[in-house]
Amino acid sequence: MRCAVYARVSTGFDSQKTSIPAQIQLFENFIKEKGWELYDIYTDEQSGSKSNRAGIQRLIKDAKANKFDIVLAKELSRISRNGGFSYEFKDVLISNQIHLITLDGAINTLDDSLTNFGLFAWLSENEAYRTSKRVKTSAQVRAKAGKFDEAPYGYDLKDGKLYVATDGSAEIVQRIFQEYIEGRSFDGIARSLSSEKVPTPAARKDHKNAGRYWHGSTVRQILERHNYMGRLVAGKTTTLSPRNNKRRINAEDEWIIVENTHDPIISRDEFELVQQLIASRKRIRSQQGKHVFTGFLICGTCGAGMQFKRDRYVCGHQNKHGKIACSDNYRPIEKELIKCLLKDINSLYFSNVQKNYVEKLLDSKLNSTKNKKLSKEETIIKGIEELKKRKQKAVEKLLDDKIDQDAYDDLIANLNPKIEQLRKDLDEVQKESKATNGNIEDLKKYVLNHLNLNEPITKLTPAFLAQFIFKIIVKADGQLEVH
Repeated sequence: MRCAVYARVSTGFDSQKTSIPAQIQLFENFIKEKGWELYDIYTDEQSGSKSNRAGIQRLIKDAKANKFDIVLAKELSRISRNGGFSYEFKDVLISNQIHLITLDGAINTLDDSLTNFGLFAWLSENEAYRTSKRVKTSAQVRAKAGKFDEAPYGYDLKDGKLYVATDGSAEIVQRIFQEYIEGRSFDGIARSLSSEKVPTPAARKDHKNAGRYWHGSTVRQILERHNYMGRLVAGKTTTLSPRNNKRRINAEDEWIIVENTHDPIISRDEFELVQQLIASRKRIRSQQGKHVFTGFLICGTCGAGMQFKRDRYVCGHQNKHGKIACSDNYRPIEKELIKCLLKDINSLYFSNVQKNYVEKLLDSKLNSTKNKKLSKEETIIKGIEELKKRKQKAVEKLLDDKIDQDAYDDLIANLNPKIEQLRKDLDEVQKESKATNGNIEDLKKYVLNHLNLNEPITKLTPAFLAQFIFKIIVKADGQLEVH
């Protein structure tokens, strides 16, 4: 029996992280006693109320591929505290003939013990609601006492109290307010900060995936934060359910507001002026229509997609973040692009191509492609088998205590993406091979029929372009590289 082990904790705090190795040790002992095989270990550090956890979703994906026979969990609440998702998870296992065993003895489908599944699913979800309510109550108590849980940009946090930062970020907040009052837009301010390489709020906090560019939305969030007046404001939104991230915007009289909790960075008059300006500058923008080359043009300098602006296409990276993101690019005019492509496509269509020559060329190319795909398929299968052997050795070393959990996790984290990528490559090659083998005549007819146009093409559409063009790279010198 191949076993999949699932372990979860609610947070990434060190006090909780130690729970995962403890859970895994229980599973290892259980598997050894049964004489079964450990297939893989799936873990999450996230609330069980959410279904979009990376570990549980990877487990479901592997279950649908029948990679194991049994799922082991400490208790049903480890898998989910969401009743609806618990039933969906059960249906996936049943439809793929996979058993579920919880070490607390509540569920064991090997013994047909699913009688109380609904009861335990309900208890788990009910506990999630109770926990959510306790957390909300605790947060409200702290807010009413003037205590902060995180520091807005421009402040430092110590023992629940905010202190004006001395690293220059407070001055950046003042500058943002002043520039907006002077008439600059959210995006304009963001571009200036990016060009001057001012650390973003996420970068200042050393967030793992912090970006280097400011965004207009970040500037607006700063401009709308009441904290900069020296007040605490909480309870502006409420989660609708612990099962998802949807929130309800509360009426202003429901907010928790505590005045003079810390030193202000912005005066009340200045803050209120900015709120009036934001309201007065709002305008309804018509939705930008999809233009002929939307999705086809790529900036040859930075690789970003190009966006339509007025009568031409501009680098999306430069358009968003300014010249610091991409300073050297060409902006093709749409009318000139259409004229150029129409000329080239019509030239190809009406170039007196000999159909007999094209037919022979197609046969030659298709047969060559077929042989290459068979060879490539064999190479990929061999690569998958080698990686699976390395993975099995890692599992054996973990069970024999020759490597610790961290080393095992590193090995699996390195091997799994490689195996998944090879499987995707194999699937793609097999699909292409099947299409080639089954539809050669249809493909030949399609190509040959397109050599029989009787009149020139006069109009380009995105659908028409998609038949022939994968992408167009726009070089800095104006040259177009058409794929």
